[in-house]
Amino acid sequence: MNLIIVDDHPLFRMGTRMLLKKSTHHVLGEAACADEFFELLKTTVPDLVLLDIILGDSVTGVDIARKLKTDFPQIKILILSIDTSIHTIKELLEIGIDGFISKNAPNMEVLSAIDNIAEGGSYFGKNVDIIMQEVLSAQQEQQNIFTDRELEIIRLSCQGKLGKEISAIMNISSRTVDSHKTNIFRKIGIDNSIELVLYAIKQGIVAI
Repeated sequence: MNLIIVDDHPLFRMGTRMLLKKSTHHVLGEAACADEFFELLKTTVPDLVLLDIILGDSVTGVDIARKLKTDFPQIKILILSIDTSIHTIKELLEIGIDGFISKNAPNMEVLSAIDNIAEGGSYFGKNVDIIMQEVLSAQQEQQNIFTDRELEIIRLSCQGKLGKEISAIMNISSRTVDSHKTNIFRKIGIDNSIELVLYAIKQGIVAI
């Protein structure tokens, strides 16, 4: 794979470049911040970006990952960072990154991660995988607060269906639909359908 390394520490970039010399992958360039990286993308488009989260300026690796998945969906993203907080990992999973390993991981794990992604897979380090399971478990627990009928109403609402349409699809009265929606709003502390859609996406009840 052709790669670009995005990290604000020159020594880390140099070490990663030297490590990759032992592989069949090729480093096209390096960037210390978002501006340098997106300037580089004007002339060079890699297969994979090795991306840190904390870059020393206002634009983080999370911001870069989000923009890449929108503007360059073909570019794979492997996060290498010391920030393995559950909030950050959850946000990156929602964006759709291809891998995440801690900077404390052994060198050979970095190469394994790149190889896996090159073959069309994904790779998440052991520590990150544990946190991912916690995120998925929390999402499942959140979904368990709803009945099956409430979950179906949430999904139909997220498809843009109105009360009468939901009533016809589920073969229940409009009054019953309204009652269920009232219960749903009460359970999660919201008061409109827009907030419901955002909540459902964030909790993984529906996909974007």
